[in-house]
Amino acid sequence: MSLTNLQKKKTLLLLLEEIDDEELLMKFMFKKNQNVHDMFQTRKFEGFFSVLIEKHLFRDQRKFREFFRLSYDQFTYVLNLIEDDIKLKSLSLRLTPLLLAPPTKNNLIHIAEEFWTKWNFPNCTGAIDGKHIRIFCPGKSGSLFFNYKDFFSVVLLAIVDANCKFIFVDIGAYGKEGDSGIFTKSSLYKQIQTGEYFPRDAKLPNCEKSLPYVHVGDEAFRLETHMMRPYTRGEAKKDYKKTIFNYRLSRARRTSENAFGYIESTNNYYYEFDKNEAPPTKNMIQIARSGGFANYEGFLVRDEFTTFFCSTQGSVPWQDHETQKID
Repeated sequence: MSLTNLQKKKTLLLLLEEIDDEELLMKFMFKKNQNVHDMFQTRKFEGFFSVLIEKHLFRDQRKFREFFRLSYDQFTYVLNLIEDDIKLKSLSLRLTPLLLAPPTKNNLIHIAEEFWTKWNFPNCTGAIDGKHIRIFCPGKSGSLFFNYKDFFSVVLLAIVDANCKFIFVDIGAYGKEGDSGIFTKSSLYKQIQTGEYFPRDAKLPNCEKSLPYVHVGDEAFRLETHMMRPYTRGEAKKDYKKTIFNYRLSRARRTSENAFGYIESTNNYYYEFDKNEAPPTKNMIQIARSGGFANYEGFLVRDEFTTFFCSTQGSVPWQDHETQKID
């Protein structure tokens, strides 16, 4: 597109005077019925930064200035000034300690004391669970966000304390991923593996037996030294002590389900269906989950908790009555 000398002068005058009137500026810069630039014709299919900016704007200095209202050199200068402040990683590092400070070992000991007092599970530093947050399918994502409940989602993985307060979150994993896989890729899991996260093993209440501090989760999680999951239904039916353990773990794990319930009841974050699409009817089917592999130490720790819950020191008066209700 070529501009007359008069149009160029008027355009330059507007830019120099910094008149923020886009319609007036465009009137002199473009002729009627001009051809639409390729970047506008393909933006819905190509994405924003990796294609729109790198493919089109970097190759066209005039279009770059029209888009950003800055020349390339000016844009680079401003970007260098604010780069550290707009990086996602930088923002996360700055905001997370303020909004969700990582618990110290003393905090974890206090959380464990509250779990024993309120939910009768000793040495428990948190209940872990995942929640699928419904989304519209992102373009060109294939089945990455399609979960086993037959809708598209991202996963909110969280650990909560005995008061249903969040102490750790991992947000944004693909809907197709399992809770256990998401957790093993988290920064918290790396701290656990290096021994930096949990306090030293502590004695169980009213006895001399020491056991590690643990998280409690459902069948989706891998049984490990610091991760307790229930026995399978078949195992629990054959051994009443294992039924007792499942009941006590379920009591403690209820805090994570309650925490998600509180959020869902006060904010419309979950299950936002497309108004033009009928809600799915097959997303509540129970699916057996094994939670991947388990390690030997995890079996030993779980068996020790089971023995404790069935002893005079660790049992609660109502557990026999409650477990008899379980099919």
